[in-house]
Amino acid sequence: MGQRVSIQLCLVIPCPASADALRAYLAAHQPGGVPSAVLEGMKAAGIEGCHIYHAQDRLVMVIDASDGFSMASAAAINRGNAVVQQWNRRMAALLSGDDRNAPPWNEAHCIFDLERHLRP
Repeated sequence: MGQRVSIQLCLVIPCPASADALRAYLAAHQPGGVPSAVLEGMKAAGIEGCHIYHAQDRLVMVIDASDGFSMASAAAINRGNAVVQQWNRRMAALLSGDDRNAPPWNEAHCIFDLERHLRP
């Protein structure tokens, strides 16, 4: 059985300016498109679930992770993984046209949580 999810992050980034780059980015994330080493690296970093949504000119990523997860620790865990680094460069190039200067995924801050409203 997997670890209990205790952290949820929501990250946002502008869509690629090029329609071709956006199509390629969306296609790369279809089942079978993400290398297994990338998926395994996500799990090793503590990511229990991850969804990417496309809405107009934005991509939104929702990450469910185990307690103690951080983006910095995930990057450190995968730093030596050549497949992950190649994937990251490819996605950066699609997002910005430049594999070294991609815009960052920006963390969105939760402003409403139904559970917190319903607790006595």
